[in-house]
Amino acid sequence: MNQLVTETETTKVLADPPPQSEKKGATVIVFFLVAAGALFVAIAAFGIYTRNQWTAAVQQRTNEEARMLVEVEHPEKSTGMIRLQ
Repeated sequence: MNQLVTETETTKVLADPPPQSEKKGATVIVFFLVAAGALFVAIAAFGIYTRNQWTAAVQQRTNEEARMLVEVEHPEKSTGMIRLQ
């Protein structure tokens, strides 16, 4: 059972490309980060818009309530006689 190996097998060793699963995983992570960023920007824009609308409504209501209403009585000439009862 002693066999001598006389032939040697040679193969070229090349740098292995990254596995497809790692590339795909990185792509998925980047996609989710971009989607989360877009969602954050949308929520922030919506919050700013609604806050501005609310502030404008409060300002308008405040301006309406701040108006001073005055009733003017014009003097009339009296008859000169005061009635006491």
